[in-house]
Amino acid sequence: MTDASVGHHVGFLGFGRVAAALAKQLGPATFTITAYDVNVNRRGGPELLAERATGTNVKFGSLLDVLQSADFVFAAVPPGEAATIAGQASDHLDERHTYIDLTSVGPAEKQRIAAVVTRTGARFIEAAILDSVGAAGGRARILVCGPGAERTAAILGDAGLNIRSVGPNLGGAACLKMLRSVCSKGLEALLLEAFVAAAEAHVEHELWMILEDFFESHGFAASARDWIVSHPGAAERRCVELKEVVATLEGLRTESVMTSATLKFFERSIELGLPRSFTGELAAEPGEVIRELARLASRDRLGGLN
Repeated sequence: MTDASVGHHVGFLGFGRVAAALAKQLGPATFTITAYDVNVNRRGGPELLAERATGTNVKFGSLLDVLQSADFVFAAVPPGEAATIAGQASDHLDERHTYIDLTSVGPAEKQRIAAVVTRTGARFIEAAILDSVGAAGGRARILVCGPGAERTAAILGDAGLNIRSVGPNLGGAACLKMLRSVCSKGLEALLLEAFVAAAEAHVEHELWMILEDFFESHGFAASARDWIVSHPGAAERRCVELKEVVATLEGLRTESVMTSATLKFFERSIELGLPRSFTGELAAEPGEVIRELARLASRDRLGGLN
């Protein structure tokens, strides 16, 4: 542990699973940790918070108590409460505070919250947690950005957090979090749609084993590359197959929300003319397909001016 990580006080605004996991990770460090949570004043709330804080040195108090003692302030509330807690905290923030917003909101909302925080003189650090704390615990990967992000990452990383700066400009961490969610939440929905249908067909175990074997054998990098580089050449054929997939789900009397959306995406690629942009069955590399699809979509939005 370096001298930079000694003598700091950490405060949590909101003490749910995320805050509890980070507090446990920071516990062995020389940090004083305080927390404010609305459950402090609710029936059964103190008992709930005490259970969450098991294994930590967290002391609970009022919002004012936390902000008077902490120099690193983590906002760890649900997305819908991010702006509200920042507004409430702003009455007590000043230049000694570093306000780290962990909430899962997009770049535009992070910018609005930053404006509320920085007008007090406090530093605003945009943060995004990439992993489930249920699986990764306090070692979940955290991306941060904004003025002072490098120093913040160094201090908190030295104290045990798995934290990395992605630069001084706001927007980067939240954007990466949202784009990752396109994949993670989309895959979650696709899996559930497929397995509901599999349950109707009494083949859910077999489907699970097929997918488990596929991902263990091929991994993400090889699979993602193959899907993208083959997209232009195989889009029309895959459209035909997807229509059969939708019909199969309809035959099983299960919903095809995600599958129908996937079909529309492939149809959109064909409509934009992506297959005509490539002469062979496979593109040279994924970036080539991504850039061309982006160019065609932009041209279409602008009425064919590009």
